[in-house]
Amino acid sequence: MQEKRVLSDGTRTVELYLIQGNMHHDGIIMAYLPKEKILTAAHSFTAPTAASHRARPHRPPRSTQ
Repeated sequence: MQEKRVLSDGTRTVELYLIQGNMHHDGIIMAYLPKEKILTAAHSFTAPTAASHRARPHRPPRSTQ
């Protein structure tokens, strides 16, 4: 995709913008609905597996008395 792409069905228009040079991810796409004045961006997140995320053992709170 180039820096910007416009899609329309004749009723609604969506503008797609490629955001490059971001330290988080080099290739985020933002979508803008100009008629509605809505801007959105998606972020992909992969949760850690059970094997990579071990639960901490339960420790009761310390008494302050």
